[in-house]
Amino acid sequence: MEFGALEITQIVSIASALFAGGSFIAAAWQLKLARLIQREAVANQIYAEYLKLAVQNPDWASGKMPSNDREFEQYEWFASYMLNACEQMLEVLPKSQAWRNCVRDQLRYHREYLSQNEWFCSGGQSHYGGKMADALRAVRKEVNA
Repeated sequence: MEFGALEITQIVSIASALFAGGSFIAAAWQLKLARLIQREAVANQIYAEYLKLAVQNPDWASGKMPSNDREFEQYEWFASYMLNACEQMLEVLPKSQAWRNCVRDQLRYHREYLSQNEWFCSGGQSHYGGKMADALRAVRKEVNA
């Protein structure tokens, strides 16, 4: 079978288009992978910062609420920091079951505060939306069950 110049040109054009399409797909995949790696790094950084604070305040990290007003106010700021960190982790990696489990576990430590604190129950929880609101509802539901 002999190919004429026109057929060879068409074959080369098709091969070039296929190569270009494959290159585009590979580049898009690499970009998506790089973004996922970057998001994972951000989530790890957020969690590491929270863990530093938790190591400095192990009673608060375990959900033990202090009895005096001054320390309770500090605990509330700690809980706010934890809630913010959890929300950021869920925003950064919303599809990660591992991070959702991590957030759920952190929230469970503070379920008493999250389900009984007057400020949080009367409106403080409205500060959170999306996946974080879902996680908060799930933990509060566990307490009420």
